[in-house]
Amino acid sequence: MKAQARIQFDEAKRQSYVQRRQRLLKQLSGGFLLASSRPAFHKYESSYYRYHQDPNFYYLTGLLSEDQGAVILSDVEGKPTSMLFVPSRDAYTEVWYGPMIGLDGAAVMGFDEVYHLDELPKILIKLMAKATIVYMDRQNHAAQQRLYEDVISKQRIFYDGLEVRDYWGLLGDARLFKDDYELDLMRRANRISAAAHRHLMRFAKIGMNELTLQAELEKEFKFGGSAATAYHSIVASGSNATCLHYQVNN
Repeated sequence: MKAQARIQFDEAKRQSYVQRRQRLLKQLSGGFLLASSRPAFHKYESSYYRYHQDPNFYYLTGLLSEDQGAVILSDVEGKPTSMLFVPSRDAYTEVWYGPMIGLDGAAVMGFDEVYHLDELPKILIKLMAKATIVYMDRQNHAAQQRLYEDVISKQRIFYDGLEVRDYWGLLGDARLFKDDYELDLMRRANRISAAAHRHLMRFAKIGMNELTLQAELEKEFKFGGSAATAYHSIVASGSNATCLHYQVNN
């Protein structure tokens, strides 16, 4: 029996992401924006580094998993459309890593259209024939650079006047303004962080190892409901406290 797709979106979360995509669509003026998830990186042959999603892809989708995917927001020919591309679900992969998103999961996320990931090049070429501008990340994203080299750059010569721009300004400005859903998440994160730090001040004793303190702090983060830390914990004692970004913690 096939497991249920890995999607946990309540209605408030779904609506928040739908609305932010709609706000961006109004700014595209005859162009389209392409965002992609980041690949997972091997630590060694049979193990990966802890996955970190591309922040712009997360901002548009809410997906933190390492399932490879892409988003297109298109206002080509005055037809605002949000599209999500995801891999087909694979039974072998799901045995190892759990249920994938798949088209069944993508269908409940509030996108106008959902596609298999292998249809992305075909859709890109179709949009390029009518678009005036493409927004993407060519500077900091290896997957986007491959798409540019393999698809966009090769097809661009056929479409005179098609402009390619970096999307950081557009998405960076959008991410400055927080909606109620984001503000609630930020307040919750602050509460978890404050409670964990108060706990650690009570827990700490003279002579304790930095690593012990880090473990206790991050345990409290997780008990409070946080899946991960926003950045690497800095736990410095003695002269180590003079290092601004100390990370040894041991």
